[in-house]
Amino acid sequence: MSVDGSICKRLREIYTNDVKEYKRTISRLYHERIDAYSTFFDFFIKCHYLKNIAENEVLLQDLIKKFELFQKDIDATNLFNKKNASSCLNFLYNCRLSFILKQKDTSSTTVWNENLKIKSIQDSTNIQNYFPFLKIAEWYSAYLSKQIEETDDANDLMIDLHCFEDCLTRAEEYLIGSRDIAGCFIPFKPNFQECLEDYMIKEDECVKIFISTSYVVPVDYEKEDKRIEKLQSDLIKLKAIIEAKKTIDSAIIKLRGENESLKKEVQSLKDSLITETKRITDTVQSDLKENQKNNIQILAIFAGIVIFASGTIQIFKGASNIKDATIFMLLFASALSIISLSIWLLFISKSKRDVYKWIFAIILVIILGLNVYAILGDWGKSGIHTPNHEILTL
Repeated sequence: MSVDGSICKRLREIYTNDVKEYKRTISRLYHERIDAYSTFFDFFIKCHYLKNIAENEVLLQDLIKKFELFQKDIDATNLFNKKNASSCLNFLYNCRLSFILKQKDTSSTTVWNENLKIKSIQDSTNIQNYFPFLKIAEWYSAYLSKQIEETDDANDLMIDLHCFEDCLTRAEEYLIGSRDIAGCFIPFKPNFQECLEDYMIKEDECVKIFISTSYVVPVDYEKEDKRIEKLQSDLIKLKAIIEAKKTIDSAIIKLRGENESLKKEVQSLKDSLITETKRITDTVQSDLKENQKNNIQILAIFAGIVIFASGTIQIFKGASNIKDATIFMLLFASALSIISLSIWLLFISKSKRDVYKWIFAIILVIILGLNVYAILGDWGKSGIHTPNHEILTL
C-alpha cells in the first residue's frame, strides 16, 4: 500500500534543494490555478510565486487581502480550519516580511513598522512564531554593522539597537516555546479537506486518510540555536562599539564646544583690538588735524606780526604825524586781526562755531570802534622826528 496524494507529492517537489527545479515547480503550479483562490494551498503557491519569482510586494499585499476575505467565509464551527487559516495568514505575512527585508532600499522605519504588524497578527491569532522576529533581528544586525561606520552620531543608532535586542529576545523566547510548549508555534497547514489523502487498500479501492502532520516541515532547533547565539554575540559587540562611539562622540562634541568657545574669545579679542586700534587712529588723526589747525593759526598770527612789524616801519617812514601813523597801523593791524580771526573761526568745530560767532562779532565791533575813533578823533597832530632828527609837521 502507498500514500501518494496530490498535495503530498507537490510539497515534495516544492521543498527541494535544486533552485531551478523549485522555480519550475512553483511556476507550473501557479499557472495551473492562476485564478483559483478556493484552498489554502492556492494561496500557498501564489505566495511562493509572487515572493521568489515575480518579486512583487504590491501583489503580495493584495494576496493577503484576498486571503483575509477568504478567511471570513470559513465555517466558525470548524476549529481545525479556523486554526489552520490563522497559520496560513501568518505564513503570508512572514513571506511578505522576508521579501521586504531582502530589498536594498528598505529603511529601519519600514522594518520597525513591519515588526509591529507581525506582533499584531500573532497577538490576534494567538500564534507565537519565532521565525519573523529572528529574520528582523538578522536584518538589524547587518544594518547596524554598516551604519556604525557611516553615522556621525552614535545616539542615532540607539533606537535601532533597542529594536534589534527586542526582536532577538522575542525570537529566543518563542523558539524555546515552540520546543517545550505544544501548539504555541503552528507552521503553515492546509485546511481539513486538503489534509485527506487517498490510501490504496487494494486494487481499485482506496480510502481517505487524514495526514495533516506530514505537511509540517520540522524545525532544526540546533541550527536555529546557533543563529540565536550568533545574533547574541553580534548584539554584545554592537552595544560595546556603539557605547565606545558615544563616548568618543561626546569627547569630540566637548572639544568642538571648547574650540568654538576659544574661537569666540579670539574673535572677541580681535574685535576689541580692531575697535581700540580704530579709536587710537581716530584720536591721532583728530590730534593731527587739531595740530594742523593750530599750526595754521600760529603761522597766520606769526605772519601777521611780521607783516605788521615791517609795515609799521614803512608807515613811520611816510607818516607826517602820530595820528596818521596810528591810523595806518590800526587799519593794518585790524585787517590782519580780522584775517587771523577768520582763519581761527573756520577751523573750530561746528558745534562751537555759533557761540564763537558772537565773540567774533564783538571783536569786530571793538576794532571798528577803535578805527572810527582813530580816524575821526582830534588827537596826535604833533610831528614825528625822523632818524635825521628832522621835524615833520602838517
